[in-house]
Amino acid sequence: MLPDVEALLARLRAQAGEAADEAPVDEPGAAAPPRAAARRAEGVVAARVRARGGPAAPALWGLVHETGSTGVLVHGAALGGRASARRDDLLDLLAASLDAGGGPHAFFMNTWAAGLAYSNGLRAAPLWGRASYYAERCPDLAQTMRFVVDLARDPARHEDPWLLEYALAQLVSGTRVTDRVEARARGMAADLVDGLTPEVVRAQREALLALARAEGAWAEVGARRLPALRRVLVGLGAPEGGRAAHEGVLLAIGPERLLAGWEAYVRASEPGEAVHRIWPADLWLA
Repeated sequence: MLPDVEALLARLRAQAGEAADEAPVDEPGAAAPPRAAARRAEGVVAARVRARGGPAAPALWGLVHETGSTGVLVHGAALGGRASARRDDLLDLLAASLDAGGGPHAFFMNTWAAGLAYSNGLRAAPLWGRASYYAERCPDLAQTMRFVVDLARDPARHEDPWLLEYALAQLVSGTRVTDRVEARARGMAADLVDGLTPEVVRAQREALLALARAEGAWAEVGARRLPALRRVLVGLGAPEGGRAAHEGVLLAIGPERLLAGWEAYVRASEPGEAVHRIWPADLWLA
């Protein structure tokens, strides 16, 4: 038998033995094998990255998708607790919302007009306490991010205090009044299961309204804008405490030629960081 075939068979036998070790236990109350429990706790994909020599919890991921010709950025990070009414968390939510939405100054229209992404933009989710940045059909991932970072750094785009009202509108405008009855019922049921009761939502929105109307709020929100954006953008400097402190997960998807350029940009912007490659096979649960 050819040596390569023998090596492949040996690997398959080893994997089959590992799968058998990790098979579910049928007896009621029996504990799962330690190795299976560890993989589930860590996450299948993260475990495979670590097995290849990567860190246990990388923040920057690169999903290799060779059949595509453009790239996608899907970034997310925490901005405080879920449905939080804490003043610091609300200030961060308002700060992150200054560049969100479809306004003429926002990331969405400017990036789209430049031809650097199609569907794209920044979003702050107040009930989940997270910010996200998304851009798809990017001809060059690094070029798209450079453009967005330049927009973020441009002080002329953030001189008018009316932007505080704009940011507030992004956070309190969510409603289900136009949904069908069954869709509204499903949504309300899901919110109740998640603990997002009407009282919780009302408390957060009333706190947001009061904060936005408070004297000096515009200056405080403006001072927090770049620190908030650092959590989901690359090129403004690493966020305070590192990306892990803010539960940052920054995923880039695209062919290797785009991911290589993206990684070069990441390394130049945040020395010490790297884009950890994953492949579709890494997502298999077996």
